[in-house]
Amino acid sequence: MGKLPLTDDPYVCCCKCFADPGMRYSANQAGTTDPSKCLRCGTIGSRKLTRGILVEVALGFFVKGSFERFDFGAAPMLEINETNSGDEFSGAIGHDAEILRQITDLRVFHYGPNLWMLGHIEPLEDLQDQSRRRIIIARILEEYPTKILREGSELYRLRVNPDKPNDEKQYDSPPANKQGHGRFCRVGKPIMYASQDLETCIHEVRAAVDDRLYVATLRCETDLRLLDLTAIPTEQVTDFESLDLAVLFTFLAGEHAYKITRAIADAVEEAGFDGVVYPSYFSRLRSGAETVGTVFGMSARRHTLWQEQENRKVVRNLALFGRPLKRRKLSALGINSVMLERVEYHINLGPVGF
Repeated sequence: MGKLPLTDDPYVCCCKCFADPGMRYSANQAGTTDPSKCLRCGTIGSRKLTRGILVEVALGFFVKGSFERFDFGAAPMLEINETNSGDEFSGAIGHDAEILRQITDLRVFHYGPNLWMLGHIEPLEDLQDQSRRRIIIARILEEYPTKILREGSELYRLRVNPDKPNDEKQYDSPPANKQGHGRFCRVGKPIMYASQDLETCIHEVRAAVDDRLYVATLRCETDLRLLDLTAIPTEQVTDFESLDLAVLFTFLAGEHAYKITRAIADAVEEAGFDGVVYPSYFSRLRSGAETVGTVFGMSARRHTLWQEQENRKVVRNLALFGRPLKRRKLSALGINSVMLERVEYHINLGPVGF
């Protein structure tokens, strides 16, 4: 069902005006149901777009849809603005880019992202170099704040297909024979992963339709001292020198970053902390926005005006060292089964082969 028009702005095109199936799909989803004839292509009854909605659709398709992910970082390969002369594109992409230009004067062009967006950040490069890693980790311990999870605070611990779902011990850190090789844990280093956001727990365990899921609601029996790696530290540096971006990109990366995150965890534990608060790998899916916004090619996290908004994009996870249930730092308030009744996807399509 199309959206109801929010303003009296005139319709400038319809979903049938476009050649690329992805652009047409996006326009159809965003357009307004209207029985009239499209003034551009003549189609009757198609979903219509105002200029503002067309710009939103184009940004989603050409810019957000062209994002590429790298080992560390991500960036769009295409951009849109009024000042660039635009590039030539063939086929359906070229056809739709020309419609955008004719209606809005916005041009689509190949974007050369700043290299920091692709992970070329000095502290991040040092973290990848084992000989220099300890220097950056020492900075992390010094520059990131402590967060106290107060006695009485509650958090969630999810298990997939546990042997004994009603056994509280099943919700502590895994025993030695079941310790995996995760973001922080490995054999000999038990870690309890938890969150104060239940949906994030479900993402993190990568639950499947036929999994049996159980959640323990845990209560802090004492204050827990955590290093907060989701905070934005105060920095007077460029994006290429930012420790904040280096840490964020590390935790948004895949398994190739695990050696770094384990080394950070080891140092945090040695410093006497009970655990860490860290950015969820699934932050982008929970917030629906790119985790690092930019303003004129610079990270919005560097600007005080945008920091609160940027920080809201990051979903927080908890990693607690050792076995906090066994050591009575936590207690189980109760255990419940978790039934996934519905999963909803918000889809954005983009161009290929441009």
